[in-house]
Amino acid sequence: MQTYWFFRFQGNLFASGNFPMILQDGTGNRGMARLNETSMEWEPLECLNPSTGGMSTLIYHETQNVVYATGYRGSLCGYPQSNVFVYTGSGFEEWPPYQQIPIPADNSDYVGAVFEYRGKTYMTGNFRDPYSTGTITFMRHNGASWEYVPGWPGGGNIKDYTFRNDTLYICGAFRMDQGAPGNMVAAFDGENWYDLGGGLTYPIPFNGLATDMQWWNDELVVCGQFLTAGGVPVDRLAKWDGQRWCGFPGTLGTTGTLNKLAVWRDTLYLCGSFNLPDQPGRGVVKWVGGDNFEPCSNPVGIHERPLPSPFTLAPNPTTGTLTLGQLPASARHATVRDLSGRLLYRSRLNGSTLDLAPLAQGTYLLSLEDDMANTLGTLRFVRE
Repeated sequence: MQTYWFFRFQGNLFASGNFPMILQDGTGNRGMARLNETSMEWEPLECLNPSTGGMSTLIYHETQNVVYATGYRGSLCGYPQSNVFVYTGSGFEEWPPYQQIPIPADNSDYVGAVFEYRGKTYMTGNFRDPYSTGTITFMRHNGASWEYVPGWPGGGNIKDYTFRNDTLYICGAFRMDQGAPGNMVAAFDGENWYDLGGGLTYPIPFNGLATDMQWWNDELVVCGQFLTAGGVPVDRLAKWDGQRWCGFPGTLGTTGTLNKLAVWRDTLYLCGSFNLPDQPGRGVVKWVGGDNFEPCSNPVGIHERPLPSPFTLAPNPTTGTLTLGQLPASARHATVRDLSGRLLYRSRLNGSTLDLAPLAQGTYLLSLEDDMANTLGTLRFVRE
């Protein structure tokens, strides 16, 4: 059993997580509860979340006036099954934008977070792409229809998000060598992505993961499974001050993933898989080391320049031939990968036309590289 988080909404305290509740009449409720501050007892919301259903979390951010219930496909309050419902404070409702997402035959879609940013609604998870036969992990809704997030390649799971100075920050399992805009962490201004000083790395690429972020003393602290930040060695925990990455001195002992961060009364707390040498068995610790942080990477400026603007390609979808436009002057090679990052095609550019007829039907990522194999831009396309 786990409690993921607590939050206050419309004056009430809510809990979300993977926990069962057995009511007095013997019925069960899972993972969603509200505290009755008169009786000081937890109670279910207006309708039960059955243990056999797919809803697993309540998502709330202080910038929103609603709560989203998300997870695998399930039903709440007798509504048809979906991966997203809206909780208004007095009951659940359907969320019409999700009805525009195709339903996979195996009901395997998953929605993690839904949040508002700059007048559009963003959604993370692993769900059917409404415009192709593949899946996608990040999209946004403009009030009428779904649209791709500019510069997002399709793959790479997102674990957490946060805002500061009208900028969106995300972290997760995405990597630049798969066409993503950063290594486990990136910033977005609504149209352009920013690479935060090279991001985070782990020696086993597909095991690298940033799990959580918190703002602490106006700096972004990130934890997870990584061993460098901005190129300097760290122990699964680092902070970004807007110019450089710094590690936390000392060791956290046992290798494993650091799962969650919290800030309370200006103190930073951490939980996860570690074992402090002088405090064996501890899974929750707080930072008492003052402001002496090391090592730190070289400063790169408040914001690095936006990541390279993508080129253009057409037609999309294609039956096999793609014509490239607005090619960067240094572009020398084109590569094609599937959404898992597997390299399927690499060729030196000879003109602006590519013959990709041998590719099977599906969704792919096309990248341009310079002579040093640096990625200059990545776009998603569909092979019909």
